[in-house]
Amino acid sequence: SGGNLTLGSGGETTAELTYETANSIVRPPSSPTETSIPAGVRVDWTAPAFGVVQTYTIYRSVNGGTPIAIGSVSGVNGNPPATEFIDTNPDTTPGDVVAYTITTTLAPVTLDPTQRQSAPSPPAVMTIDQTITLGPLPSSVTLPGPQSVTATAMSSGLPNGLQVNFSATGNCAIGSLSVGPVSNGAGGVSSATVTLSGTGSCTISASQSGTNPSPMSTSPYYNAASAVSGIFTILPQGSSLTSQTINFATLPNVQYGNTFSLSATSSSGAAVSFTSSGPCSTSGTISGVGVCKITASAPASAPGASPSYSAVSVTQSFTIFPAVLKVTASNLTSAYGLPLPSLTPSLGVTYSLSGFVNGEATANPAVVSGAPALSTTATATSAAGNYPITVSTGTLSAANYSFLYVSGTLTIQPATATINISNLPTSAVYGGNFTPTYAYSGTGTPTESVASSTTGVCTVSGGGVSFIGAGTCTLTASAAATTDYAAVTGTMQGFTVNPATATIIISNLPSGAVYGGSFTPAYTYSGSGSPTESLTSSTTTICTVSSGVVKFVGAGTCTLTPSATATTDYGAVTGSMQSFAVKKAVLTVTANNASRAYGLANPTFTAAYNGYVNGDSFATAVTGSPSLTTAAVVTSLPGSYPIFASQGTLASAKYTFSFVSGTLIVAFTGSVPASSSACNGAYSGTFQGNLSVAGTQNCVFVGGGATGNITETGGNVVLGSATVGGNLIVSGGTFSIGPTTTIKGNFTVQSIPTGAAQNQICGTSVGGSLVLQSVGTAAVIGSGSTSCPGNTISGSLVLQANKAAIGLTGNTVDGSLTDQSNTASTTLSGNTVNGSLTDQGNAGASVVTLNLVKGNLIDQSNSASSVLSLNTVGANLTDQGNTAPTQVTSNKVTGILLCQSNSSITGSGNTASKKQGQCANF
Repeated sequence: SGGNLTLGSGGETTAELTYETANSIVRPPSSPTETSIPAGVRVDWTAPAFGVVQTYTIYRSVNGGTPIAIGSVSGVNGNPPATEFIDTNPDTTPGDVVAYTITTTLAPVTLDPTQRQSAPSPPAVMTIDQTITLGPLPSSVTLPGPQSVTATAMSSGLPNGLQVNFSATGNCAIGSLSVGPVSNGAGGVSSATVTLSGTGSCTISASQSGTNPSPMSTSPYYNAASAVSGIFTILPQGSSLTSQTINFATLPNVQYGNTFSLSATSSSGAAVSFTSSGPCSTSGTISGVGVCKITASAPASAPGASPSYSAVSVTQSFTIFPAVLKVTASNLTSAYGLPLPSLTPSLGVTYSLSGFVNGEATANPAVVSGAPALSTTATATSAAGNYPITVSTGTLSAANYSFLYVSGTLTIQPATATINISNLPTSAVYGGNFTPTYAYSGTGTPTESVASSTTGVCTVSGGGVSFIGAGTCTLTASAAATTDYAAVTGTMQGFTVNPATATIIISNLPSGAVYGGSFTPAYTYSGSGSPTESLTSSTTTICTVSSGVVKFVGAGTCTLTPSATATTDYGAVTGSMQSFAVKKAVLTVTANNASRAYGLANPTFTAAYNGYVNGDSFATAVTGSPSLTTAAVVTSLPGSYPIFASQGTLASAKYTFSFVSGTLIVAFTGSVPASSSACNGAYSGTFQGNLSVAGTQNCVFVGGGATGNITETGGNVVLGSATVGGNLIVSGGTFSIGPTTTIKGNFTVQSIPTGAAQNQICGTSVGGSLVLQSVGTAAVIGSGSTSCPGNTISGSLVLQANKAAIGLTGNTVDGSLTDQSNTASTTLSGNTVNGSLTDQGNAGASVVTLNLVKGNLIDQSNSASSVLSLNTVGANLTDQGNTAPTQVTSNKVTGILLCQSNSSITGSGNTASKKQGQCANF
C-alpha cells in the first residue's frame, strides 16, 4: 500500500491506489440505458471502476430543460449500491424528449473527509418505437409505367412525420422521394417514384432507421422501424393480366408470452396465405424474443380465367419484446445488537421470482440462470427499525425476460432490557412519599413507570409513590419501548412502611371574637381514622370550654390546646397552644331627646345604654358617666339641635362604647300678638305695623317679619328668611340679617358703639339703599360663602365714618358704592356695581379687588394704603391725591386709566384705552 507497481519488465511505473486514494477519484457512472417496462422506465448503468459510492442521484430532463432530481440509490456500508433505478412516474407526453443522467456522491474518508460529487453521466434518452405502414402495391404493372409507392411511419397509432426510405430489387429502381406534413393526426405519407427497366419482378422495401439520441434536442428520439416489403410483377406492354393488391393489417410489437393475429385480404378475392420467419408462427404463437417476419401472398389466377390476376405478396416485420420477471427481495428480521441475517441469494429464502409466461417454471435453468445481488443499508449496530433490502441484477440472466426489481424490508426488532427501582426507601413512614428513580439496562430515553400491588399500603400517582397505610409496600417498575428496546416489566420489589405521628390544630380560630360570644372548634388532623378530638383552655378568665363549645367570658387573649386520641395508624397527639384575641363587646350609649322653650337654659341631659351581654348591667360592668353636650345656648333660634354623646369618664373592662346623638328641640316663644309694637321673643309669624326693639330685648324671626318698619335702639335683631315691609333701622345693639331675608325699604346701620361682636348681613335683598355709618363693631356684608352669600341692593351702598373693619364680598349694587372717611380697614371684593365705585378720604387701609364696576372707579385722598387689583371697569379708573402708598395692578379699564398727585404709587399688568399720568407705564 502506498508503493509503486511495475507493469511488466521495462514498463512504466504508476502509483498504486489505496482505499482512500481510490475514494478521492470521482468518476460518473457510464453507459446509462433506459428500458420501458410495465411499472415505468428502468434506468441501468455501469458502476465506476474506482471510488466508493455512497449515493447515486438520478436526474430527469424534459425537452432539454434543467435536469431535476427524481430519486436516489444509497450505498451499503461504503460499497457500491445497485446500479438501476425505476422511474415510476415517467413523462409519457407524446413528442417530449426525456433524458436521464446519474451522478455519484462518495463516502467521506479520513484522508479527505470532504464529500465529493461526480459530473453527470452521459445521458440516456428515452426512445419511441415506430412501425411502417406500406401503401397497397399492385400485383403487376405493365411497361413502361410509370409507378409509385407510398408508406407512413407510425408511433402510437399516429403518423410521426419521419421520412420513410425505399429500396428496390429486380427490374426496377427508386426515383425521387418526398414526405407530406402531419396535421390533426393524419398525413405524414412518404412517397417515391419507381422506374421500370424490363419485365420480371420488382421487390419494394420500406424502412426508417430512427433518430439519434440527443438530450438537448427538442425532437423525440425514435427507434428504428422493422422493414416492410412487397413484390409486384412487371408485364410486357399490352399484357392482359390484371393487377391485384393485398390489404395486410399492420402488425404491432408483441411481448413474449402473448400471441398475435393475422388479417389480410386480396382485391381479387383470392385467398391470402401467410409464411413466417423468426421466433413466431403464422398461427400467432411466439417462441422467443427477436424480430418476426410475416409474408402475406395471393396467387395468380388459374389459366384461362377472366380477368386474369397476377400473383402478389407483402411482407411485415415486428419486434417481440422480453416479458418482465419481478425479482422481489424477501422481508427479513433481526434483533437489535445481533448479527444481520445473511443476504446470500437463495431462491424462496432471500428473494422470489414471479411473472413467468408460457408455463415456464422458476426451477428451469434454461429459462433463468444466475442469482440477483442483495444489499441493505443496515449494519449490526443499526438502531431498531425498518431498512431496505435492495435487489439488483447480480448474475441473473434470461433469454426471453427482462427484470423488474422490488426491494424488501429488513426489520431490526427491539432488544430486551431490564429495569428496577434503584432508590427504595429504608425508613418509609405512613403518610410520606417518594419519587422512584430507575436503573435501566437499555439505551434511549424510555417512559418509566411503577405500579403498586399493595394499594392499601402505597399508591402511585403522577410518578410518585404515596404511603397510605402501614405495612409492606410492593412495587413493580416498567419501561416503555424505545427505538432499540422493547417494553419491559421488572420484578416486584418491597419495603416496610412504618406508622406515623399525626398533628392536630384548630382550623377555624375566630378572627373577630367578641366578649359574650362563642364558637365551635373545627380541627385539622393529619392522621387517618376517626380519633376523638378535644380542647382545653389555659385562660379560663377569658374563654372556657364546655361540651366542645368555647365561650368568651372576658376580653383579652384566649389560649386553647387541641388533642386527639390514637387511631390504627397514628398515636394520641396533643397539638400546640393556639391563641387569639377576644375583643370587648360594644355598649351603645344614646343621648336621650330633650326640649325647652326659646330663651331658657338647657335641661340636664341623660343617656340610655344598650348591648349588655352575659347578664351584665351598668352597676356590674361600667363606671363613670358620659359627656352630653349641645351647641344650643339660651339665645339659639328655635329648631332642632344635636345632643352629642362622648366618652366622658366612662370606663369598662369588658366593653367599648359607641355613641349615638339625641335631639334638643328649641321651641318658639309663642304666636304673634294681634297688635303690638314691641318685639321680644322668637317668632315665625308676621307682626302688623311697625316694631321697636330696645334695651335687652331679643327680637328673632324665623320666617314671618313685620309689615311696617323695624327700629332697633338696643338689644338684638335676628331676621332669617323674614320680610320687613318698610325700613330697617339699627341705631344700637347687635344684628344678624339673612340669609333669604327681604327688606323692602332702606336698611340703615348707624351709631353703633364699639364692641367685640361681629354683625352680619347675608343673602338679603334690600329694596332701597344700604348705609353703614359711624359703626364701632365689625361687620360682614356678604362673605362669598354658602353660609353667608352676597346681598342684592336696589339703591346705593354707603360705608362712611366707620370705626370697625367692614368687609363687602359678592354683593350686587344697582346704584353706586361709596367707601369714605372710614378710620378702620375696608375690603371690597367680588362685588358687581352697576354705577360708580368711590374709595376716598379713608384713614384705614382699603382693598378693592375683583370687582365689576360698570361706571367709574375713583380712589382718591386716602391717608392709608389702598390696593386696586384685578377689577374690571366699564368707564374710567382714576387714582389721585393719595398720601399713603397706592397699588394699581392687573385691572381691565375700558376707558382711561389716570393716576396723579399720589405720594407713592406702584402697579403693572393693567389694560386701558389710554394710560395717563403716573399710570402711563402700568
